[in-house]
Amino acid sequence: MPGVDEGDLIAVDKQMYLPFDPLRKRTLMIAFSNGTDNQAGVRKVVEAFKDDVEYFEPRNEPNFSSSGANFVTNELIPFYQTVKSVSPKLKVLGPGIVTIGPGYGLPWIEDFLRAGGANYLDAF
Repeated sequence: MPGVDEGDLIAVDKQMYLPFDPLRKRTLMIAFSNGTDNQAGVRKVVEAFKDDVEYFEPRNEPNFSSSGANFVTNELIPFYQTVKSVSPKLKVLGPGIVTIGPGYGLPWIEDFLRAGGANYLDAF
């Protein structure tokens, strides 16, 4: 959010979100909604929040900007390697595509899986 310190947002989430479901363990995630072309920037974010955030997603709705195979090669693999180099205990999740329907989302997921995308995820 422009003009808002991300550390403040994490603090609010820790106070107002995490404690309120005693039956399920809640964890925080960060999604890079505009992608991860700048791996140095990704590293800074992951390092800054590694003690508070467990899950990181490289791009929201990647099927709008690339094929499944291109996403794996150009974004997911470098992102996964960067996150894991900060701490192997951190988790990479995704891809959060727009729809799973047979005419659009399913072919994208199949392309993603054929390209080895599942090898670079901790959660789908």
